[in-house]
Amino acid sequence: MEGEFAGQLKKLTRTEGRILIKLIHRQTGETMYELIKEYRSGWKAFWYNSSANMFRLSLKKEYKPKEEALDFIVEDILQRSFINGTLDKREPKIPIDYYQLLNQYHNIDIEHELNLYIDKYLK
Repeated sequence: MEGEFAGQLKKLTRTEGRILIKLIHRQTGETMYELIKEYRSGWKAFWYNSSANMFRLSLKKEYKPKEEALDFIVEDILQRSFINGTLDKREPKIPIDYYQLLNQYHNIDIEHELNLYIDKYLK
């Protein structure tokens, strides 16, 4: 798999990498750090995470749409893509009640949340 995807992964932007790290947690129930540690070694997981930290990324990040508005925005995009057929639906390994999230975030200001993200990660 490494040979098949390494080139594509190296071309990801930081934002795309951050989303991928979280989506892998959504689908597997394990963080990227845990997966690397399990399939490679704790030493490699440590160094990969240290390298990721240089780009303000963490392989230990979890997907938490109940707690993080940007994760909810990603979940909303996924759910809409499942409904319109853009993506094939895959059940997450972590529990997600999308309708509860809709109620929780019914007044979300997406522009404000994106500006917070930009200020935190891209400046």
